[in-house]
Amino acid sequence: MPKKIVTEDSINQLLAILNNWQGELTWELYCESITRKLGLKTVVTKQTLLRYEIIKRTFNERKAFLREAKSSRASSDQTIAMFESQVNNLVEQVRRLSAENDAYKEKFVRWLSIIYMHAPNFDISKLDFPLTAKNKRNQKG
Repeated sequence: MPKKIVTEDSINQLLAILNNWQGELTWELYCESITRKLGLKTVVTKQTLLRYEIIKRTFNERKAFLREAKSSRASSDQTIAMFESQVNNLVEQVRRLSAENDAYKEKFVRWLSIIYMHAPNFDISKLDFPLTAKNKRNQKG
């Protein structure tokens, strides 16, 4: 008489193997894994395992979970790609704005130099005064 593979003691091991399964799950792979992990001489068959409702149900649940995880990983990859694209765009925008800011700083220093050369008595603190309504109109025209 062949050795009984699924017992009260081994059923928890079989379920633990299923619950920890990663990657593709097929009955063939599961049977080979059980045989290897339990150190059996003969390969466990799918038919043997299908006799046990809890194993069949857990197998189907785990397979569905792994399928769902795989599809969410694919959408996760798309999300990561989208965020990488946004990061690259923002890095480029920061680089461009930084260069623009540097150009404005150079222009400001150049204007200050011109003021010092051509108007030595000019009060630099007057540069900070806000424009009056009249001056704003003249600036636009």
